[in-house]
Amino acid sequence: MNKILKLSTITILVLVILLNVVDCYLTYQYLTPETELNPIASYIWKKMGFLSIVGLKFTIVPSLCYLVYKQRPTFAFVVSGWLFFWSLIPIIMFALLLI
Repeated sequence: MNKILKLSTITILVLVILLNVVDCYLTYQYLTPETELNPIASYIWKKMGFLSIVGLKFTIVPSLCYLVYKQRPTFAFVVSGWLFFWSLIPIIMFALLLI
């Protein structure tokens, strides 16, 4: 396996986790279940509370990435880059709203 690809994938996944921390904080500070734009997250938040969203972000998503990485490292790199991009969008939206 290519060591650079492995390091790049792990680096991107760490960045995704850091972005999720910021996203969870901003969501908790500024949103309610009714103002959450993601319908799945809104439903989970209403039914099971905010910690269920945090659990979802920090258990299911990294676990799926790890399973994909074990089977197909190149595809995992693409998926982790996609996750990084989509994790960055809410941060940018919050930043634009707070300016």
